[in-house]
Amino acid sequence: MKLYKICSAECFPIIVQQNDGHFPAGECFNFVRSRARLNCVNAIREQVNEQTSFLDLSMVYGVSDAEATSLRTLSGGLLKTVLNKLPKGPDEQCELSRPSDAQSYYCTEAGDPRSDEQPGLASIHTIWAREHNRLAAQLATNHPSWTDEKVFQEARKINIAEWQHIVYNEYLPVTIGMATMQAYNIHIDATGHKDTYDISTDPTIRNAFGAAIFRFGHTLVSDKIALANLGDETILNEQDLKFNFFEPELYHSNANDATDNILKWTAATPCLLSDRKLQASIQKFLFLDALNKSADLATLNIQRGRDHGVPSYNEFRAYCNLPRAFNFGVGGGGFVDHDQDVVTLLSNAYMYPDDVDLFTGYISERRISDSQLGPTGQCLFALQFLALRNGDRFFYERNDPLIAFTQGQLMEIKEVRMSTVFCLNTAAHTGKRVQLNMFRQEEAGNPFVDCYNVQGIDLTLW
Repeated sequence: MKLYKICSAECFPIIVQQNDGHFPAGECFNFVRSRARLNCVNAIREQVNEQTSFLDLSMVYGVSDAEATSLRTLSGGLLKTVLNKLPKGPDEQCELSRPSDAQSYYCTEAGDPRSDEQPGLASIHTIWAREHNRLAAQLATNHPSWTDEKVFQEARKINIAEWQHIVYNEYLPVTIGMATMQAYNIHIDATGHKDTYDISTDPTIRNAFGAAIFRFGHTLVSDKIALANLGDETILNEQDLKFNFFEPELYHSNANDATDNILKWTAATPCLLSDRKLQASIQKFLFLDALNKSADLATLNIQRGRDHGVPSYNEFRAYCNLPRAFNFGVGGGGFVDHDQDVVTLLSNAYMYPDDVDLFTGYISERRISDSQLGPTGQCLFALQFLALRNGDRFFYERNDPLIAFTQGQLMEIKEVRMSTVFCLNTAAHTGKRVQLNMFRQEEAGNPFVDCYNVQGIDLTLW
């Protein structure tokens, strides 16, 4: 086994052990510790979130006035776009397999510098930048006397409200279940304001959530990424995801309409079950490079939790008033929310139940029937979104007269779905359709809707 000298306190490399089955024994995974503030009196590190904690579309607008300004045209309240896509960003942030001066092929720029990580992520950034511009254009038409700044800020406020509504009204019920949402009082009322703001609530992202809990989505990632026809879900261009990390070619394909087709494929394709298994695209071939080097995302997630000093799975069981595990069994005193075969694997990997990492423990729990998560994941997910709601002075359901939407404006926002944003911001296409709730498959109560009939919010109320 090779010995590695750690040259910096910011390095926390992972050495591949014997019998890995894919990576060579002794190979070193590059792992840089998260940026952090360091208290030199007690040597405690406090990690820094590079995006804002709030659900404020910082992935679209950035995290500062300077960043927001750099993304704006400074005319008509609009964001910069190129052919209705994200604008050009620094070439070094992605892999350009074509010449970097190609007019239609470039690394993108958004409020979050990771927009090029894979084409699906760039497409989500794009659709929300388009929605901002759609709102801004209508507001500017309705109010020709408004300044660029006035139009920009009003469109931004409405866009963020739509985003928050979709997160709480469509995404969270699928992720943690409506019963859990109601238990934590984070569900959205069908009508009217619901002001739960509490000045004493800290809305920042909990370390355990960012370093472990929100990473459950990695278990949903497919080995493939594709384009789908907007009308009938026909697959147009399916590729291996492993060849699309930081590679924007697919994003710029299909006569610049690929964003529309990627989002359509994402909605039309059943996601994987949330469980302890990650697909090869991210467990064996994550960030595959020209030298055939790659990484394992599950390993990186576990190491990130240790980097951040996240307490064990058992500690969070107790925090959520759930029984701790004292032995590697599934009966009383054991891992009561796991199957026996999973507990056997845990016992092979860890010496004691208290050693089990939070990420490992919670993603291997049995899922609750109306949720993507088990009970520990549900609890920590709900607590985070409770804090994000109650600690946000500008949350869209607030009734503070200084910042609140009127009753009529709020009702318009509450009619918005992800399908609304998709239909209004993708190319005109005969027969374009999508599920009413894009987070679920077509079924009774969730039919396909004809995008031709979809209307946005009534901006004459502003």
